[in-house]
Amino acid sequence: MIITKYKVRFYDADPAGILFFANYFRIAHMVYEEFMTSLKSTINYFDNEKFILPIVHTSADYLKPVYVNDELEIILTVEEIKESSFILKYKMCGAENVIKAVLKTVHVCVDKKTFAKEKISGNLKTKLTAHLYP
Repeated sequence: MIITKYKVRFYDADPAGILFFANYFRIAHMVYEEFMTSLKSTINYFDNEKFILPIVHTSADYLKPVYVNDELEIILTVEEIKESSFILKYKMCGAENVIKAVLKTVHVCVDKKTFAKEKISGNLKTKLTAHLYP
């Protein structure tokens, strides 16, 4: 699990002053980058010669509106790990731990040149397993 704070800025919002739906994913991706960096691996997951971890599916449930100047706490957990893929879950909470949105991203390990699926390396699988919370 990794927990990150984010303050919603004016440029994040739509004309109604509510966090624009696409910006939920921008914030989630920022947290994803922090998470992968926090794994402290000798492997660079963002610039690897052999494999990449593209996002192949996303989903979002928008439960409560998020406004400009709201402070969000984003809790990233690993929801599931399979042979070649893993699912990350992002709970975005506002004041008093009210869940405002839940996002999910599905990442697949593929060969960088052929885009053929590959097994997730044992090292990455071990690191992801440490953050596994259904």
